[in-house]
Amino acid sequence: MKTPKQEVNQIWYMKDKKRYSNDINVFYKSLIKMAKLKGFNVKVLGKIQDLPIFLLTGKTNSLDKNILVAAGFHGDEPAGCWGILDFLEKSSKKELNNTNLSFLPLCNPTGFRLGNRKNIFGEDPNRNYYENSKG
Repeated sequence: MKTPKQEVNQIWYMKDKKRYSNDINVFYKSLIKMAKLKGFNVKVLGKIQDLPIFLLTGKTNSLDKNILVAAGFHGDEPAGCWGILDFLEKSSKKELNNTNLSFLPLCNPTGFRLGNRKNIFGEDPNRNYYENSKG
């Protein structure tokens, strides 16, 4: 299989946080730490190039309100991923326990790490997900 051409990397230095937008190791470490601190279960749904795709689920399951927040489909748009981490950092356990909250914080870890919209296969992760699609 021919390796797809990657677009120009989109990487930003985040002065206020003193880190780069695509620093996946810092992101994962911070995410896991905060998820556990706030009482979320952390599950690895799968891996791509040894990079995990995490699902965070709250421990409250008896409520009628269910919300899934997914981010990080495009690696050159890391704000949603960092936004989930920021939300977890700033929310109280009480606020987080009022709803069955789940997070899929980074759907395209290879694109995130590279700062590219597409994944390592040259695919746009939220398009062409069904057979014979042309989008």
